[in-house]
Amino acid sequence: MYICRRSAIRIICYALALVAVMGEFIYLERSRELTYLNSTENGYYHAFAELVDSIGELNTALQKCRYSSTPPMINSCCADIYACSVSAQAAMGQLPFSGYEYDIISSFAARAADLAMCLSKSSAQGNKLSREELGAIEDYAATAEQMQKELTEFFDRVDEGSIALHGTEDDDSGIMTLSQGFESLEQKLRVLPDFCYDGALSPDVSERKAKLIEQEELVSPEDAIKKAADFMDISPDRLEISSRHEGSLPVYCISYLNGSRMVDITRHGGKVVYFTDSYVPGTPVYSDGEAREIAESFLKNKGYDAMTLIESTFSGEYASFIFAPLEDQILCYPDYVKVNVALDSGRITGFEALNYVSFHCTRQMPEIKVSEEDAAAMLSPDLGIISHRLAVILSDGLNELLCHEFRCRASDGSEMIVYINAVTGVEEEIKPLGAGRSYEVI
Repeated sequence: MYICRRSAIRIICYALALVAVMGEFIYLERSRELTYLNSTENGYYHAFAELVDSIGELNTALQKCRYSSTPPMINSCCADIYACSVSAQAAMGQLPFSGYEYDIISSFAARAADLAMCLSKSSAQGNKLSREELGAIEDYAATAEQMQKELTEFFDRVDEGSIALHGTEDDDSGIMTLSQGFESLEQKLRVLPDFCYDGALSPDVSERKAKLIEQEELVSPEDAIKKAADFMDISPDRLEISSRHEGSLPVYCISYLNGSRMVDITRHGGKVVYFTDSYVPGTPVYSDGEAREIAESFLKNKGYDAMTLIESTFSGEYASFIFAPLEDQILCYPDYVKVNVALDSGRITGFEALNYVSFHCTRQMPEIKVSEEDAAAMLSPDLGIISHRLAVILSDGLNELLCHEFRCRASDGSEMIVYINAVTGVEEEIKPLGAGRSYEVI
């Protein structure tokens, strides 16, 4: 094919222009990539620096707390410990790996914050640090000091370039990645302080045994199926064990008709802890009061006596009720159970008794040293009392507290429940009452 000189020149010009455009495009994309990588690397660098600084400041705050002798100074040191711990956790969250992948540092910081909160509450009551608490703070300070040393050395290696802030384990560069470095670091920090305290993250919280079944014998799979059948009022032949869960409360997971109904039975004692029914209700027929009667009748039939309704929620086709037992006219919140009712048929679609199995026991109530009148005098003057009763509640560390429970109304019309410890007089908790829920008044 013959191409004239002018056409050839035009084709060459177009080709060169295309090459120039493609080159510019590749250059811009590469520039954007490098800008992104530099920005990301700078973010990781600053997060790592923040982590090192936070752990160092946490060490300093713990060291100060060891020698604090008055409640105001203890509170101040605990506030510093809490702030540094939260900062360390936030910095860990900015680094390029899952917070659950390397959790020793995060767990230590979270537990230090939780301990600080617990000690601060104690000091607010005028208490000084006990020998055990001082020993725990010393252990935490030693751990923080070791972490600070290891992190500082690690950070220096990042500065030297022997550890890369980005990259994957499949890189062929031969340079250790940040994830690999943290994996090596956490192998040196395997042991955390084991001091037990009244906090949600205390080491002993996850190790506590379910009180209702603590002395019960192991139940065979066949007996578990029979107990599940009795609970659901169906033949055992229609049930099967779909799985078994271990953990702090081992259970048999038993299913009916490909999982349309599921029930969890404890492997010791054979107690029902969960029941779910995938039934989808239609147009509501039953009133709120009728649904409550159905739930109460269900509990009585299943052997839950002396249960008091404490909360109810209504959402379209369902009603949900929470009950707790009364012992000598004292409401035991830890032992609560939940019942869900379909409003079109009155069918029980859900039941939960995990707390009941975990906490129900024969209690020896402590002597009441703070009267109702004295407890009421401790309330805010902006609150008006609606009702009062005695109740057992749980502390953050799952310890039981006997309290005066006051349901109150504020000047703006909002309602809340205030718990005053019936033994110590400490204001343990204030619980605002949310909208959309009904709370029973005694």
